[in-house]
Amino acid sequence: MLPIFDQFFATPQTIQHKTTFGHIKACNDRYELNCDFTDNRYKPCSVFFYAGNRIDEHVSDELFDSVLEVLQGNSDSKIYLDTIIEDFIHAPFLKVLDKLFNAGIQPENITVITSYNPASAFRTRFFNERFLVDCDSKSQDNARYKKLGQTPPILNKLKNIEVTSYNGFSSSYLIHKGGNIANHQETLIGGRQFEKHFSLLQKNSRYLRKIFHAYFLTKGYDKLSHYSWHNVGEDKEWGDKEERAFKEFDIPFNKERFKTPIVFDDVDVPGGPDEWSVPGIVEQKTAIPIVIETCNTRDEADSLFTDSFHHKEHYFLSEKTFKNFYYGLPYIHLGMPYMDMHLKNMGYFTFRHLFDSPRLRVVKNTDCIYNDFALLDLIASMSLDELSNILNAPQRIAEYKHNRKMLRRLLPLKNLLTELDK
Repeated sequence: MLPIFDQFFATPQTIQHKTTFGHIKACNDRYELNCDFTDNRYKPCSVFFYAGNRIDEHVSDELFDSVLEVLQGNSDSKIYLDTIIEDFIHAPFLKVLDKLFNAGIQPENITVITSYNPASAFRTRFFNERFLVDCDSKSQDNARYKKLGQTPPILNKLKNIEVTSYNGFSSSYLIHKGGNIANHQETLIGGRQFEKHFSLLQKNSRYLRKIFHAYFLTKGYDKLSHYSWHNVGEDKEWGDKEERAFKEFDIPFNKERFKTPIVFDDVDVPGGPDEWSVPGIVEQKTAIPIVIETCNTRDEADSLFTDSFHHKEHYFLSEKTFKNFYYGLPYIHLGMPYMDMHLKNMGYFTFRHLFDSPRLRVVKNTDCIYNDFALLDLIASMSLDELSNILNAPQRIAEYKHNRKMLRRLLPLKNLLTELDK
């Protein structure tokens, strides 16, 4: 039984149910997680601390001291630095680690929980000298060590920290939708009548998403879709990196058109739609929801032109993926060539294989995009009746129901707790 100190430690404005601590707290009884919440800091316990991801997300001295007081109650207590809301960290997070080391907390008693997959890739990307020099708020100090041909002292300590991956958005989504409430009612899963081929609702602009946004608009597929683009306002960062991609895929660069927001469900209006929900018209009238997940490495433009093998194990899953399981919908992932492989390994059904579009052998990440475009072209050419025959078949309905059941099993959280309680 994992003893957990019963206090929510987090940077300001962090929502508890989107953190690992919040997941365990909300689901402990219903899912029989067998965690023991305690307020006794003098016995060994696990302290969960959401120390932030963003470059402007700082931990106050008061908050840090509160965490440290608990840890110092027993030298065998462990701290779990939670970062699952994003798949990256920045200088403020490293500052927290540095303060923990300086306070005498041993690296062996620190574990980072990340949504970056795999955990080894998080370590390679962030616990290295280049990241310390380029991104750490004490980069001048670290740069001095580099000039002397020495390793920054913090780096040796970082090597002894455990890092574990946890696809926490699965738990966040269930709790957000009421999954921790015993009498919560979900919508029935069954056949649907289609009015549109696709749905693609994108709140935030990212490099990969820009490429597909440009393709949708150029081909007119936004007219076949329930569609939105960058609901948070105009994205003005369209330049050489985007132009290079458009030349590769023969997409005319219509900057003014591409950067203009397209609002379908204005999630930024107070009291407006819940961005983690699927609008009723999309749920009932769309043939195939499109999902464009990205990850820290794939947000770098140069990665588009590299070998896909290097990115095979790298992925990040957000609510965009899990909402389709929850609502019992088919879906297709674009942009990440091995995403279906990872989802199948987790026990979920995928649906790309239902469409026999031309496929290139994937060597470069660009090959993946070409295959995605071919798939979109094929589906766009089909009638809604054809899509209905495929997607409303009894076998498909059973697969949608299976995916919801898999989501509700809460396996990522259970597996994480098993790992932490070794």
